[in-house]
Amino acid sequence: MKIHKILVPVDGSAASFAAFQWACELAQTFGAQLHMVYMVHVRWENSGIGRMPISGSTEESDARKEGLRVIKEFSGHAPSDIQPIQLIAVGPPAEGIVHLAHSIGVDLIIMGNRGLGMVKGLAFGSVSSYVLKHANCPVLVTKEKIQKENPVCCLLYTSDAADEL
Repeated sequence: MKIHKILVPVDGSAASFAAFQWACELAQTFGAQLHMVYMVHVRWENSGIGRMPISGSTEESDARKEGLRVIKEFSGHAPSDIQPIQLIAVGPPAEGIVHLAHSIGVDLIIMGNRGLGMVKGLAFGSVSSYVLKHANCPVLVTKEKIQKENPVCCLLYTSDAADEL
């Protein structure tokens, strides 16, 4: 299987940064083009004159600025031979990621999972679950890397003297 295009949604979280690192590594391995997207989700309401943003354009403008900050920060950690195509898209994150992946013809989506758990995922919806179910390409969901300050090392060995312990 050849991977030509990879999409990695980013939101500034540690989980999405871990996904970005995976995406960079796989883009290098396969010589693939890397697309990173920050989804701007503006909530809408129905009014007498149609659908309008709930908080007005200030919310969208602030979200776009945050998206640019995140994309710039993450891109600064990309290997020198990887030049991510940087995208900001407006819409519901789950549906937007699936639509974007289809429209640009990606071969793989790599995304983080914040680990909200089954109950919260059911109550609030899970972007990664939706993308897994609806994307028309493979989806790799990564977990945030857990680093411990004082890692516990355990050395196991067997010997004839083990019975004496």
